[in-house]
Amino acid sequence: PGVAVDVIAAPALVEFVERGETVGPAVESALHTVLEPSLAAGADVVVLGCTHYPFLRPAIGRVCGPGVAVIDSGDAIARRLRDVVGIGSSAPSTAGGNLTVLTTGDAAAVAPVAGRLLGGAVPVGRVDI
Repeated sequence: PGVAVDVIAAPALVEFVERGETVGPAVESALHTVLEPSLAAGADVVVLGCTHYPFLRPAIGRVCGPGVAVIDSGDAIARRLRDVVGIGSSAPSTAGGNLTVLTTGDAAAVAPVAGRLLGGAVPVGRVDI
């Protein structure tokens, strides 16, 4: 009771991330356009509900300001996945792992963007669904 929830679709933000563009005036402008109505109405929490949005987390934090909590559920989802598949313990793993990015799009086009977003070259493969 007494809690208002705004669900905001923001496909333009996904497009920024998919281009590897996570900072800059255009990103900040788009974030202001998406977030300002809720912020002006007194929003005090923003929950990132898309797998793309954590890449925008620093910019979202700047737009929202220090008085607004920004919640990214990615860590919680990763812990739950670890529990479901039964790997490891509750302690953080120091073991290495492998990452392969899979796309239904053009792997050659995705590879440089994935590298920018993830901080280094990663293998990218194509899958059909």
